[in-house]
Amino acid sequence: MNSQLTFVPQTTFLGAVALPRRASCARSSGVRSATTAVLDTPASNTYLQRHAELAVRDFLTRRAVNTVMYYMHELGDNTTRTWLKRFERFSERVENGQFVDGESYLNRMMRAEKERISVQVSHLGGRLLRTYEYDVEPFRLAKRILDIRKQLAAEWVGDLRCIEMENLEIQRMAIERALCSDEAQLESKRKLIFDSDPFASDQTPLRYKNYHALKTLITSHAVSRLLPYVRDCGSNHDYMYLLQFCRAYGMIGDGDQFVRELMGRPIERRTHPSYTIQPRSLALQVLELRTAVAAEWIEVMKFVPSEHMLMNRRILERSVEMGDGVCEQDEL
Repeated sequence: MNSQLTFVPQTTFLGAVALPRRASCARSSGVRSATTAVLDTPASNTYLQRHAELAVRDFLTRRAVNTVMYYMHELGDNTTRTWLKRFERFSERVENGQFVDGESYLNRMMRAEKERISVQVSHLGGRLLRTYEYDVEPFRLAKRILDIRKQLAAEWVGDLRCIEMENLEIQRMAIERALCSDEAQLESKRKLIFDSDPFASDQTPLRYKNYHALKTLITSHAVSRLLPYVRDCGSNHDYMYLLQFCRAYGMIGDGDQFVRELMGRPIERRTHPSYTIQPRSLALQVLELRTAVAAEWIEVMKFVPSEHMLMNRRILERSVEMGDGVCEQDEL
């Protein structure tokens, strides 16, 4: 499974959506916090924020399906695992970055009909072949995915709170790196912010991988929200520098590494007009936005149990309507 995420520049990310330029916010000396200014812009409070919330919900569904498939692999249920990979072309869409609208995906699974699958098992080097009938019940699979999704959401509420400490650790290690270039010594000074025990009964088995991918996703959205602010309210030199850095960096496989590389870039000077680009300052703004986006996503995760109740209610109402329809046909 490809866990890398592609950074999409702002011009492509929004498609045909036109962002209004705000003359009142341009280079205002009264703005003390770039994060506050970014969150106050219309783009952040409307399209980008809603897109980020939808993206993290879809990501939660995707990781829940992956966790269920992991359990199936451990228990040797390869038949159901294969069915789940093929349903709605899940594996193919995830690999191509096309898995969106996870709620509709689960609704379609809940409404899917039961399928009977023939499984052939050979013994004694293929001399003895037996065929077994196996029923796959999509509704039960969807319920399992919802249960895992709810558990992941509860985990992520705590995990997202680690983002602020991760940001402080990146800044501390940047200072350590300026004082010492020996990577072996630097590694010994690195603090472990996220501690996950895979054998703990109250944790999902893919928790560390989920956390790593979550940091990458949150970094991508933080940069996507910073770019339009720098473009409209900051220096054009900063905007072009950050945009070119993102394009040159390419695929983001590690959110922390992306920030470290940006922070480690040397200061550059521009003319027409005269300006000094400080990559460290841009990296700090990305870190601040990671904390802000993490706070938004925590509230999204807290709402997941209520979403599941609404989803189950709709399914129950639909099943009752279908039952009433069958009864009416029998009476006729």
